[in-house]
Amino acid sequence: MVGPSRTSTGTLLRDLAEIAVEAQGAEAFRYHALNRLIQMVGADSGCYSSMGNKPMDLAATLIGFEAPVAELVHNMSEISPEEILRSLAPRTQEDTDVVPASRRDRLFLYREFLPNFGIRRYGVRGWLADKRICFITFARSGAHDQSRFISRAAPMLDAVFPIFVLGERAHRRAQRAAHLPVPEILAALTACESKVVDLLERGLTNREIASLLGLSPNTVRNRVASAFKRVGASRRAELVYLLRSGT
Repeated sequence: MVGPSRTSTGTLLRDLAEIAVEAQGAEAFRYHALNRLIQMVGADSGCYSSMGNKPMDLAATLIGFEAPVAELVHNMSEISPEEILRSLAPRTQEDTDVVPASRRDRLFLYREFLPNFGIRRYGVRGWLADKRICFITFARSGAHDQSRFISRAAPMLDAVFPIFVLGERAHRRAQRAAHLPVPEILAALTACESKVVDLLERGLTNREIASLLGLSPNTVRNRVASAFKRVGASRRAELVYLLRSGT
């Protein structure tokens, strides 16, 4: 089996990190990151979804589906909690590992909805985030052997998965904090310091910031220290307060 090249995986890692830093909001990050992912793995459709613990508490971002999100959400509600939990494996799986063959013919999602788009099999990777179960799925409708396509594409998703999750977490935290730019304070920082401080305000650690920006943790620590001096802060909590209050 031929896996993804280091070159293509490295390119996707850099692209996702850039999208995570530059995207304006969580929904923009999900759409652009998912779109880049399915391009790089050679898929023609994909879905980012997150599910809460209440019926129909499910949100989705779709690419390559000419169908309302509400229709997909309704059909996904057929999948049982036990099957959903199977998606939380430490690797990308084929959907048949999550929903057994004995169940598929009884679910409208597999019997009619996905076949309408030429999809017989899809890849899925799930994770837990803030008491929600999140999924990335991808498929290539034109592939003659869709199982083989998934097995070849899965290593690339697994390789970049930590960056995707890190970017998603940063934007979720920014949403909860009602992140607002404060030009008066950011104007005192260099462009490099501003990027670091923006991610710091979203709750990321130095190591996480370093992963997203392609820097060493020591470089990030030095830029944080420099930002402290420029705005007159002595610790992270004070810097975040200054950013959010504008004082």
